[in-house]
Amino acid sequence: MQVTEEMSGDRWLFHYAPPTELRRHPSVRICSTRLISDGSPRLVLTASPGASSTLTAARFDEVRRVHQLVSHPRLPVVAERGRRDGIEYLAFECPAMADGNHVLRQLAERGLKLSYAASDAFISGIREAMQAAHAVVDPVTGKRLAFGRVCYGNLLFDADGRYWLLALGKNLLTELDSGAPSGELSFHAPEVAAGGPASPGGDYFALLLLMRSLLPYVEVPARIGRVLRGDLQADDEELLRGLMWFDQRILAAPAPKRATVEEAVAMSARVRELLGTGLDHDGFAAAVQHALGRDSSPLETATLVVGPEGRWFRPLGGPLIDLEPHSAQRRILIALVDAHEEGRSLTVPDLIRVGWPGEQVAALAGANRVYVAIATLRRHGLRGFLQRKGKGYRLAPGVAVEQRDKP
Repeated sequence: MQVTEEMSGDRWLFHYAPPTELRRHPSVRICSTRLISDGSPRLVLTASPGASSTLTAARFDEVRRVHQLVSHPRLPVVAERGRRDGIEYLAFECPAMADGNHVLRQLAERGLKLSYAASDAFISGIREAMQAAHAVVDPVTGKRLAFGRVCYGNLLFDADGRYWLLALGKNLLTELDSGAPSGELSFHAPEVAAGGPASPGGDYFALLLLMRSLLPYVEVPARIGRVLRGDLQADDEELLRGLMWFDQRILAAPAPKRATVEEAVAMSARVRELLGTGLDHDGFAAAVQHALGRDSSPLETATLVVGPEGRWFRPLGGPLIDLEPHSAQRRILIALVDAHEEGRSLTVPDLIRVGWPGEQVAALAGANRVYVAIATLRRHGLRGFLQRKGKGYRLAPGVAVEQRDKP
């Protein structure tokens, strides 16, 4: 949605280009824009129409104060706190273009599921941001920083699948400017719901609830499903104990006896070890790119130089990229080049067969592999060259391919 209020010519709040509204909440609006001076992306919050300017100013000031106490890549950096033409605003150095609610809707509409390793990486990333805050003692309160409540609207994503957590200081989405609950579905520990203070243990409780709410969008490993259904095999006992540990030591435990975040991290690592899984950050980013439809931005004309068997490539005028260690990406690139010469695209099943020949790969797992491979190629310089086409991918029609023996 394009914001038209508070505009002066082609400027918004004097400093910014015309914004796009990502979310309108009863108390706050979240907008994506850029600085006019240098084009840097900004996430700008203003009061919603009808919200108290005085209360909004106090909340923005507190968010700025607390954010300046902690630094982490997934906690957005405050760029500016200001007032222009009677409008209070708070700007962050953040290129977000969607929130978590929108990403989930897009996953559902496109029939996509996250791999277990990708969803695990996402939750671990949020937890790491929380722990960075927990390590800081607030000089005003004398207590460690904590979030208290978290919702999908607090999670902000950019077109590359990167994400940020905006809920520190004051949760501007779960509270109205008066401090009353906003009606936004949020995750929180029972002591927080009862009016108690936020704490690191309570934050992990909230994160665990958020993680479980994400399960309908996740390809859950067959072994976990089997164990939770009670279909146990001889080597499942430790895994079952590990899975139940989170219920017993986190969700069912009173706050004073709750396991620490560090203990929960250790148990998560053990469960991961028992399952033989890891953290797939690239897979999560690729899934978000695909869900947002931002995984293709074709060039009108460009030249791509490709080496024998796809062992290297170089966009004309760009750096040489070595694909020798990446056999799946190498095979996928060559297959796309061959299809490009015939004016064809390749479906995801086509790319699964090409990238992992001879393997029996489940459809969802294979699709996730393809998304990661395509995201990796884009990150290495082919973002404008690779294009979504129907249910597959192709090199953009304007790309001229030169196959050479030497760079």
